[in-house]
Amino acid sequence: MTATSTAPTVTAGQALAERGYEERAATYAAEIASLAPPRLLDGLLHTGTTVAEMPSGTGHFLRAYAAAGARCTVLVDSNRAMLATARPAVRGQHLHTVCSPIQNVQQAQTGPVGLVVIPNGALNQLAADLGCEGVLAGMSRVLAPGGLLLAQLVDEVGGCGFYDPRLPDGKWTIDRRMRGLHGEELVRMRRQRRHGDLVSIDLTLTAATGSVRYDHQVRIRLLGADGLRELLAAARLEVVHELDGDDDHLTELLMRPAGDVR
Repeated sequence: MTATSTAPTVTAGQALAERGYEERAATYAAEIASLAPPRLLDGLLHTGTTVAEMPSGTGHFLRAYAAAGARCTVLVDSNRAMLATARPAVRGQHLHTVCSPIQNVQQAQTGPVGLVVIPNGALNQLAADLGCEGVLAGMSRVLAPGGLLLAQLVDEVGGCGFYDPRLPDGKWTIDRRMRGLHGEELVRMRRQRRHGDLVSIDLTLTAATGSVRYDHQVRIRLLGADGLRELLAAARLEVVHELDGDDDHLTELLMRPAGDVR
């Protein structure tokens, strides 16, 4: 597994978020282990597919890619600690990691890929921190001809691994229980606070002994239909298929560069 680095282009808010992800790197794979792959993913994967996850963390759906016979999985993230912790899900799975802000990534770093997966509401986080036009343009740059982008999107209905619109605002709840690297019991607490279309989410991970492993805040922007259309138009993308979210699933968008015909 190799890593390629580019000069970072980050805001002060991003820098603070990055420090939080460095603290979470050791437990992030356990935090996302129960996430279900996108429902549209099965129909997009086949033997030899090259898949890129952006932003990937430690890799969200590695087992699904390997099971479908994906030739290579490219993990793209701006947090070096997350990428250093990434491990193949099955024997023989090839991972290539690229450490770069998403808006700066180039095809020379990833190689041409057939599918870009934007997992678990990451697009909403990028919209809150960066705006998305440049981010989506960066993702589109790595696509091979006929390539597609698949995004899981947080909206007013579907929850995700770190946000649930059904929870009361400002109240701490137990988010999940899991085991750490050495078998210790860990508990993650979550509190979400909404201000218009912007949601701030506080996460605290503690051990059974009461020691705090991390405190981290993330932000997401809820993208309504009008805002999403404007975003896609600015990024010169068109929707191939949309799968609505429900209480258990995120909305899914399958996109391609405008004018590109498979």
